[in-house]
Amino acid sequence: MPLLKKISFRQKPAKPVPAAGITTTNENVFTREVKYAAPGETASDDDEATLFTTFMVIYYTFFGLVMITYPQAFAASWNPLPYWVSLTEPTCFAFRLGGAAMLTLVLGPFLDDIFGGVGVVMKAFTRQMLLLNLLIFVLFIYYGFYAPMDTQVTMMFQAQAIVCALVLGWNIVEAMALETVVSYYCLFNVMEYSFFGIFLVAYPQLFSGESLIAYWTEYDALGLLTGMGLGVSLICFFILGYYYYGDSFCKSVTILNTLNLVLFIMCAYFGGSMSVDKMWEVQVGVTVPLVFVGLYLEAVGATGPWSFSMPCPAWGMNIETFNFVNFFWFLPFVLGFYYDPNLLFGPANPLGFPMFLIDFNEVSLWFVRAWVTNMLVIILGPYLFGLSPIKIAKQFVFLYFFYTCMFVYFLFTSTLLNTIIVAPITAFNFLFFAWGLYLVLPAQSGEPLL
Repeated sequence: MPLLKKISFRQKPAKPVPAAGITTTNENVFTREVKYAAPGETASDDDEATLFTTFMVIYYTFFGLVMITYPQAFAASWNPLPYWVSLTEPTCFAFRLGGAAMLTLVLGPFLDDIFGGVGVVMKAFTRQMLLLNLLIFVLFIYYGFYAPMDTQVTMMFQAQAIVCALVLGWNIVEAMALETVVSYYCLFNVMEYSFFGIFLVAYPQLFSGESLIAYWTEYDALGLLTGMGLGVSLICFFILGYYYYGDSFCKSVTILNTLNLVLFIMCAYFGGSMSVDKMWEVQVGVTVPLVFVGLYLEAVGATGPWSFSMPCPAWGMNIETFNFVNFFWFLPFVLGFYYDPNLLFGPANPLGFPMFLIDFNEVSLWFVRAWVTNMLVIILGPYLFGLSPIKIAKQFVFLYFFYTCMFVYFLFTSTLLNTIIVAPITAFNFLFFAWGLYLVLPAQSGEPLL
């Protein structure tokens, strides 16, 4: 049958199709040249069905037909997975309108077989589905987690939100050439995490209390300090990283997203009284497609090969020694804050020399663990992700400058920190800043600081 030629179970080739996408010619994303295909230019496989397009046809045909013919099925007593407790006739009418729209979109690729002439090519259909899946994902995230309705079955809405997140991630990698996916993936992550980083430093109250996007019910003073520390690390990792590496730091972004997803799940489903569950659940839903896209890019080799190399440096006043020392300087903090911050750094320290004079609560515990997660990815930059050692050192210089300023400020304005311990740590931060600054200045590194 002619219609069956639009059904296929082959996967999209991992190799991108240049004619149908965007190609880049410069690693620096702020001076990147973008070249678009000529109007009407398409690649030879633009109208070939794939596993994804076949899945979309089956997926939306099912929902479209049921929504038109018998929308009450979504609230029927015999349905083990209902979306609604009950449906009124006006709601059923709205369902039928939505079902008609879904079936119209699904029939697009088959219009040439049905009527002759031109139909919707599969690549255009995939991009139509991207817009549809994005909008439906937003709706299910909003109503499933943030603002549930009285007559919905919330569990099913939340399950559907995660399904929509996975479908959206799959759709993204199918809709564009892989190098374009890499670029947009990096850019979106930079925008998202930079937003959190900037406001954690400048206006942390945005994420607490009565705010519309409150993740916490309140902050204590230690929560503000640790949140600011996390914000600084996010700014240095994402904004500076994007400026220095462009799309080349995609691997480190994917690893950070995957680790952060675990932290988000802990707050969303295993958090205490200070975490606002609905916002963390929204954050989980938003992160799922990001992790899917990132892992897919790694699976198909779109970001290049992995390589682990950590040679012992030639000790001296050089970049390699600086990065090597930083790795072992931060590693005890990473392990300690993951294990038990209150025991190792808080008043419960058995040696009687705590770094912090008050206990970590739920908020500050999460912030320090998110901070060390971010720092772990940064310190692994030259050894696991193949990032430029000079540029990694530049990031450390900015980090040490801001952390020195933070420690000095909180030492003089609060009683959170034990001066006996933190004053020497602040001095070490300043010395590391001075050492790194000397090494990355153009006279020594051979390239501009920014």
